[in-house]
Amino acid sequence: MSARDTANKVGGYKYKPQHGIGGEWPFAPMELADDELNLCEALDNVTAAVEAGELGQDTWPEQLFASDEDLQWFLENLSQYDECYRIHDRWWLALATLIGHQHVEEGFSRCDDMADAIADELADIRQRKAAAAKSKKAKKAKASA
Repeated sequence: MSARDTANKVGGYKYKPQHGIGGEWPFAPMELADDELNLCEALDNVTAAVEAGELGQDTWPEQLFASDEDLQWFLENLSQYDECYRIHDRWWLALATLIGHQHVEEGFSRCDDMADAIADELADIRQRKAAAAKSKKAKKAKASA
């Protein structure tokens, strides 16, 4: 390749991560509403937990967040995050995997879309839990009758 050809090429490089995520799993459910952690730290923790593969499909909200207020803080701050910053790929993949969207990019590209999709999944989890409790109660009543 001549010097002229090289001059017209974009220089290549091998990607070297500058740093890993800051979170480690397992951890106690996060307390966010008191601003003890910032959103980046919370996203690192969520990412570490998802990558560990130890979160339950319907129990991850309780595993990750100490209270409903902490979960709401997370969703509110996530919905506004891309007004100034960007979600990097590792965070995106963790959030997408958490709610089963890892193969669905449409409607999961902006932070407000992500927060809305997570809120929708939370509503589905609550419905599944309510249905399971109702079924368990009906079986118990039937068994005692």
